[in-house]
Amino acid sequence: MKNKLIKLKEYYINSSEDRKILLWSLGISFLIILFFLIKISFNGFWIWGGNLAFAETGQFGDFVGGVIGTIFSGAAFYFLYITLVEQRSASISQLNSFERERLESRFFELIKMHRENVSEFKFNAVKHIANENSMQIEKKEYEGKAVFNIIFKQFVICRNELEPFFRMKRVYEIPYKKKLAENEFVKKNKISLSLLGKIDICYSIVFYGVSSEGLILLREKFKGRYKEKFVNDILNFISLKPSENRDILPKWEKVLAKSSKGKKIKITNDILYKRSENKFRDDSSEDNYIIDNYHNKFVKYYGGHQFRLGHYYRHLFQTVKYINEQEKLSYKQKYEYIKILRAQLSTYEQTILLLNSLSTMGYSWELIPDINSDVKKYNSNDFNLITKYNLIKNISGDTIFGLPFKIFYPEVEYEGSDFKRDNNNYN
Repeated sequence: MKNKLIKLKEYYINSSEDRKILLWSLGISFLIILFFLIKISFNGFWIWGGNLAFAETGQFGDFVGGVIGTIFSGAAFYFLYITLVEQRSASISQLNSFERERLESRFFELIKMHRENVSEFKFNAVKHIANENSMQIEKKEYEGKAVFNIIFKQFVICRNELEPFFRMKRVYEIPYKKKLAENEFVKKNKISLSLLGKIDICYSIVFYGVSSEGLILLREKFKGRYKEKFVNDILNFISLKPSENRDILPKWEKVLAKSSKGKKIKITNDILYKRSENKFRDDSSEDNYIIDNYHNKFVKYYGGHQFRLGHYYRHLFQTVKYINEQEKLSYKQKYEYIKILRAQLSTYEQTILLLNSLSTMGYSWELIPDINSDVKKYNSNDFNLITKYNLIKNISGDTIFGLPFKIFYPEVEYEGSDFKRDNNNYN
């Protein structure tokens, strides 16, 4: 500490401003001494040679010491003051440095956990390949980031299979539709409510799956948001699809073909198997496919990814939120941290993040921001995390499988885009 203070003193004495103060102090002191030496010489007093008049010269010394000493004391106090100020500044800087190191340590630990989460992803995907005479089933195990590709393909398939239902019916409960239409995010970006509902429903099916438990969760989730009959129809329909049961799969294809041609399919109480014969009901002459009590009969194609994606997105959201709420960091510093995190996300991870943020599970990302009331000062954009940190900027093109994703986040600086944001809109 002593050496540090000496260096600080040397720095300040050698700095231009303080060097001027020191030189002025010495100069003024020298001139005062010179003036009084000349004056007392003319008055007949000498301080060198011969016998000195100590009584008179002693008084002169007291006077000079008082004046010059005061000047030097003032200068010494000034340098002591700036030394203490710099010492305090150094202590604050050291504390800030410690806090930054602690923040970075936790941040990179969160990134490490994110990587571990992804590395644990495993999924045995089933692909249905239609041939002229039969339906082929291809199975393959995917790991890590490749799983997101398969999840997105399931979303696209689900959307295509449910498209006839969306064309034929109004899906929203009126109170919820009005509430959604008044949402700031929806109004600002002029979002199509039908498109938003389609994304939420299809992503939720892929997320929760259509097992017995999944159907319970989906019906509870959709309650009050979408019309009950519509929900029952799509869930009964989509849950008919088997993963790899070769007996049921061709019959599912017949149901799907009828639906895709726009023919009305009435689905009622539920027996995928005839009660008497325990066989799949296949009456192509009827529009009525009765299904009931079949969930333990075969493995569903939409098995769900809640145990994969649930923890993954909670962790990702908390990591971004942790950096966003650091009040001592500038927006540029925050952006650099989140940029490191974004670099860990593959294109398909960002694509699934887009879908998650537009579903009711992910409204906290931007549609209904999770605003921290403890933050003292913020503007309306501070918690729009997708846009603020360009979290989906690496999704290329204008659409993904027909989904015009840019209408939801028009202010994201997508790769190849000429759009530049005014960063003053963010803290």
